[in-house]
Amino acid sequence: MPLVLDGTTGFNLPLGAEIGVGTNSPAGNGLHVDHTAGATLRLTRLGTSTSHFVQLETDGAHGTLRSEGDLTLDSDNGNWRLKDSGTSVFEISRDSNTSVNLYNAISDSDIIISKSNKTSPCLTLAPSFTYI
Repeated sequence: MPLVLDGTTGFNLPLGAEIGVGTNSPAGNGLHVDHTAGATLRLTRLGTSTSHFVQLETDGAHGTLRSEGDLTLDSDNGNWRLKDSGTSVFEISRDSNTSVNLYNAISDSDIIISKSNKTSPCLTLAPSFTYI
């Protein structure tokens, strides 16, 4: 049975409710979006052009976070972590409002900055580099 609202009516779901879009049995907590060709969750601000959006999409194997404008990651504690299978591999942090720190979370490994072909390193920051 479809849910039809008149455009002015909101609705609330009870605590712990799950919403399924494209699935008869939602899994996890909250919203579960599924589609045979890959799921897309698009957030668009009402009243503006539909070309202004933030989109989260997956093809079942890879995920993409996309914005038609600036994409801002805002952390109130000053730490941003990139993870691989739940393990932190690279971190960016702010140090008492004076410095930005880049941190390689993999023990004794390098940070390599490469050209666009990914085969020619421009700069390698090794664990034993000298501090200035």
